[in-house]
Amino acid sequence: MPCLQHGIYLMIFKYDIFMNDISRKDILPENENFPLTYDGLKENKVFLKIQREAGNPNYKYKGNCTKKFAEAIADKYLDREYEWVKSHPLPSVNEKEPSRSVYENEISTLVNHQRNWKTKSPIIKYFHKSFLDAAKKKHASPNTGWKILQNDKEIFRKFYLNRLRCSDWFNEHKKNEPFDIHWKYLLEGKVPPFIYAIGLTTSGKYMNVGLFKPHAARYLVDKYLKDFNEVFDPFSGFSGRLLGTIALGKKYIGRDLSKRVIEESKELMDFAKPIFEKNGIIPQYDLANADATKNTGTYECLLTCPPYGNTEIWDGVPESNISCDDWIETCLKNYKCKRYVFVVDGSIVKYKNFVKETFTNTCHWGKNDEYIVVINESDKI
Repeated sequence: MPCLQHGIYLMIFKYDIFMNDISRKDILPENENFPLTYDGLKENKVFLKIQREAGNPNYKYKGNCTKKFAEAIADKYLDREYEWVKSHPLPSVNEKEPSRSVYENEISTLVNHQRNWKTKSPIIKYFHKSFLDAAKKKHASPNTGWKILQNDKEIFRKFYLNRLRCSDWFNEHKKNEPFDIHWKYLLEGKVPPFIYAIGLTTSGKYMNVGLFKPHAARYLVDKYLKDFNEVFDPFSGFSGRLLGTIALGKKYIGRDLSKRVIEESKELMDFAKPIFEKNGIIPQYDLANADATKNTGTYECLLTCPPYGNTEIWDGVPESNISCDDWIETCLKNYKCKRYVFVVDGSIVKYKNFVKETFTNTCHWGKNDEYIVVINESDKI
């Protein structure tokens, strides 16, 4: 293969400049044979760019390197990476685990400020480990996916190749850092643990279930349930509505069919209680295991996000095909409240006229809408 002009390499300081300055068009696919070196990776990236620009259908994917280059890396380092994966549990998606101060600041901010309802919650993921055992319909959970990788070297190899070629991290750099600071990891076949975790949960096979954001709960309670002192939730889940309700100084009464989820919520509150108190809130909450189809009671108001049919499967909870409309009817029948607020998906039909607003969620796989249904006791059908 003809050598790239030496002057090009000397002028490179930033990745985008490097890629845009390349003008060679005569690197042919049959000459794709690059050494696993720094300069070899440079040439491979140029080669890949030229093939894409030339419309070569075998090089459509805009990855970190060509498939052949990644396979050469995998052949050299597969055993080392596979042994690490087999001997470790599913890692965190965080490059660096949040410190205690991050969780403290999250609670303090929730009490004192209403942020965008989409604001993520690190503290929920930290305390609710069962989150990784829940699964989307027709998908395995992230923890199950990790076990599959641990038990099948060939499946892991395909995943490993995906991470080498697809992870943007290998080209990321902070201000004042060289654009190729992570290239040595790629050349040595070293995939950081959090890159494995991100790849697993965005692969389309082992997707995370949704998490109800505390700031979304705070927003809904403040807008629709401001006049009530206590909020009942028959599907308390991963503590998002628990935190958002308590942040406004109201009592939260939570029930859930999963004993594990309830215990995780109690552990979270053991941690969060003194932080709430430091911010002037004396937490009032009542958490217990209960089945919403059998439980009954009288409460001031209700806020919940019922299971969406069997679109999400929870650890230790039987699958259910109950629709959103049916869950609403169950709650209206079993619980006497002055006002009911439900967050449901687009399958709602009977109670569509009670929709007050829409939340649009965006993720790696696109968008989906959730609808806020508000029903007063006098509105019961």
